[in-house]
Amino acid sequence: MYQDLAEPSKFNCLMLSTPLMKIRQNLNTVFVMWLTMFLVEAILLLIIFPLYFDQEKTILACVSIFCLTLLLHIVTMCMDPGYLKKPKDVTFMKILEEFDPVLLCPDCEVIRTEKSRHCSVCNRCVERFDHHCPWINNCVGTNNHGIFSIFLTSMETLVIMIFIVVLVNMECHLNIHLPRNENNFFVPMLLPAWFYSEEVIIAAIYFCAAVCGFFILPVT
Repeated sequence: MYQDLAEPSKFNCLMLSTPLMKIRQNLNTVFVMWLTMFLVEAILLLIIFPLYFDQEKTILACVSIFCLTLLLHIVTMCMDPGYLKKPKDVTFMKILEEFDPVLLCPDCEVIRTEKSRHCSVCNRCVERFDHHCPWINNCVGTNNHGIFSIFLTSMETLVIMIFIVVLVNMECHLNIHLPRNENNFFVPMLLPAWFYSEEVIIAAIYFCAAVCGFFILPVT
């Protein structure tokens, strides 16, 4: 047995493993999220909503919550989560002389607090660090925890509302021949007539419901 371990090839197989890849900040997840959100909203406004009969409030509610969610997402992305800052006009070597090294972060060269934590993705220390969220490409900390919670609530409200609305109005394609007048709210039909056929409408409804279900399931 000891002779087998002494052989370099077998020793390497036993002791070495594939190192973990360091996660870095990127906008790929944010791009996928925005692309999916805008695609669903475009389908709603261009294909599905034009067939909704006398549902002005429902359409306005969906569009308003979508705009609110988008705004909250941008704010949460750009907001400082609570990064600890270096003391001004003081070198890190001077700080080492005054404080216990255990209380310092050698990467950020800042003084740690009791509830701070170094984010390996952002490579910065965050006060009251919760987690690094790839959907906002930012950390969640003391400064943006509240707005992040509001964003999640708005997002879930949006997807649940769209999920219910499109399924309840599954037969909205039957409204295509209804007369239009000022008492009925219709989003203008901007696409060729074949986009409003029963097959296209049903496929669009299932697609929107599937996307909304994808975002609902991780939370529920």
